Amino acid sequence: MIPARYKHLASGKSSRAAIEAASRFVADLWADHDPDAYTFIGTRRGERWRDHPIRGNNRRGQIAKILSAHSPDRFDVYFCPSAFSERNRRTDFALPSRYAHCDIDKADPAGYDPQPNILWETSPGSLQGIWIWGEMADGRIAERYSKNIVYKDGGDRNGWSITKMLRVPGTINHKPDYNRPVVTLRNYDERPRAFRHRSWRSKTP
Repeated sequence: MIPARYKHLASGKSSRAAIEAASRFVADLWADHDPDAYTFIGTRRGERWRDHPIRGNNRRGQIAKILSAHSPDRFDVYFCPSAFSERNRRTDFALPSRYAHCDIDKADPAGYDPQPNILWETSPGSLQGIWIWGEMADGRIAERYSKNIVYKDGGDRNGWSITKMLRVPGTINHKPDYNRPVVTLRNYDERPRAFRHRSWRSKTP
């Protein structure tokens, strides 16, 4: 089910309404992060990558400004669900999070336990997902949850780090292998997931 506020992200079309919904989508996911924390949008054109650190209470407005200056018609656009204590997207600066995330790629999301809360298609048949927990976990532990999901149920075994950038739904995938597909939201369930595996709570690095 897709909430009405994100319906344009599920259309498979690039539009001004989709870009506005994309700004809201990312800002809503960042709503639990402290205003003083740094969150990141990434933009890429060809081989040129840029991190855009964002902090403060008006993250949605800042995202919209970045997307206006880096049009998804010309740039690949990414976001990191995690927040950081410094203006640098590094693991040792990661703050507590209630998310796990990974590149599901071409694995069957129906085979995951628990199911991802949010699911979007980045290119034909290739998926990314986010899991929402009912409580925060230390950054290193949150990263461990993402890794355990991949190693248990499938996905890209290099695509789970807490610093990972994910594609923004409603934007365009400019990889030359594809014909500019729009990153399309497939499911959004806001209900927190329960931990199914006690070992996930282990603080062993």
